[in-house]
Amino acid sequence: MEDTPKAEDQLPEGASESAPQKIPETLEEMLSRHRKEIFQLQDKEIGMKKVAAKGSKAEQKAKKKQVDEEVSKLSAKLKERHAGELASLGYSGGSNNDNGKERGSLDTLVKAIAGVSVSSQTDHSKSSKSVKRREKRAQQEAAREQRIQEEQSNIISDRVIENEKLERKLEHLGLTVNEIKPDGHCLYRAVEN
Repeated sequence: MEDTPKAEDQLPEGASESAPQKIPETLEEMLSRHRKEIFQLQDKEIGMKKVAAKGSKAEQKAKKKQVDEEVSKLSAKLKERHAGELASLGYSGGSNNDNGKERGSLDTLVKAIAGVSVSSQTDHSKSSKSVKRREKRAQQEAAREQRIQEEQSNIISDRVIENEKLERKLEHLGLTVNEIKPDGHCLYRAVEN
């Protein structure tokens, strides 16, 4: 029941209880932490994609775009922070000639040590088989339609010949042929004219 504080309860000047003193990390500890952070980001990405998979198709598509953008931002920030931390430890990547080369070697070190590539997972430029198949079908269908139009323009059908003869006969009487869209009311519209 003493009013004087004990020596172990006293803090040095400028230090607070909420700010524990940091012990410098070794390279191995830092790389281990980087691997854990990468795996946590991947888990977060999976969770976000699962949440985005709920709802209607339009909502899913919009949510998926948002998730992809957010994950790419997060992975870029994480990659940048990891590279900065490695640089603060003094890892220079072997050559100090060019900062771009140094940054590239830091990236390769992070990827090699981590054993995973966050950027390759978030890069969705690679199409799936079903998307490729749909694109191929669409191209084939477009080519088919183009061939059909070319053939129809080259062939003079019996209908065209009959219409020309009918127009010549009606021309003498001062009449013309009016095309009416077949929509279920075409008989009434024909009488209307």
